[in-house]
Amino acid sequence: MQEIADARGVSYQAVSDLRDRRKIKPVGKRGNAALYDPEEFKPKEQTEADSEKADFRRRYERARAEKLEIQNAKARGELIDRALAARTFSEIYSIERAIILNVGPACAATIDALYGGNGENILKVQKIIDHDEYAALGAIKAAVNKFLKRIEWDEIIKDQTPENKPRKTTAKKRKKPTG
Repeated sequence: MQEIADARGVSYQAVSDLRDRRKIKPVGKRGNAALYDPEEFKPKEQTEADSEKADFRRRYERARAEKLEIQNAKARGELIDRALAARTFSEIYSIERAIILNVGPACAATIDALYGGNGENILKVQKIIDHDEYAALGAIKAAVNKFLKRIEWDEIIKDQTPENKPRKTTAKKRKKPTG
């Protein structure tokens, strides 16, 4: 066995382990020493199944190493959780939306009064303001989504819908007096 180990350039222990794994039987005996056929200790040709196992193992080890790198970076404070970042953007957007959508109703009566209106044009002014507010909110939402996609977070944000527009309010038409 020592001669086989020397010929292959490995240790005696490696050859013994290979013998045990492959269950190689001695072909004869010389005194107390067992004789083995050196051909049985040659490397086996790798089959397709062995190649697939090795490829799977390589991919598994690479993914495991990446996972550990990410965990270490989080522990050092270099990374934040994706869900936390997405939730933060969502909360900021909700706050902006609530504040901006209150501007129209609050300002419509004032604007109408400034231009000499007597309350007849409040709905028209509010509609104009609402239109611009929803356009601004749509632009903000698009900018946030574009930013998140740019940093490869598109699996978190799936929402591509534009900002909803307000329902059209129908003003009652006044009947003209006939006469």
